[in-house]
Amino acid sequence: MKQIFSILVAISIFSFHAQAQAIPRNPVQKEFASVTSVFVPGGFGTESDIYVIARGVFPNGCYSWSHGELEHLNEFSHVVKPIANVIVGSYCTMALVPFEVEISLGRFAAGRHDVQFKNADGSVIQSVVDVEP
Repeated sequence: MKQIFSILVAISIFSFHAQAQAIPRNPVQKEFASVTSVFVPGGFGTESDIYVIARGVFPNGCYSWSHGELEHLNEFSHVVKPIANVIVGSYCTMALVPFEVEISLGRFAAGRHDVQFKNADGSVIQSVVDVEP
């Protein structure tokens, strides 16, 4: 009797796992996001990993933070494009969703660096990072 019960439990668990695997997940696509403000901490040196804190608001609950695409225009000018994950074809919480993320920029040479954040709407937020020798 215990053996039959154990077999039934094992079959139920396997069946539940197989059904969970068969549930299709909505695809996720990448989209440009927008930041509303950027905080640049101080005290960076040439051996420091540079980072900034970016804040913004997603238009609904289907958005989540992915990453910041970093482009170096030259040694002292950099552009960050905020990227969000967006769940496609799903019901979403229709409310603004604030976010605050740390974006790593890597190591910079000593000097004053211009960092621009290009938003989805075409606006740009400008910030400056000072790196000590």
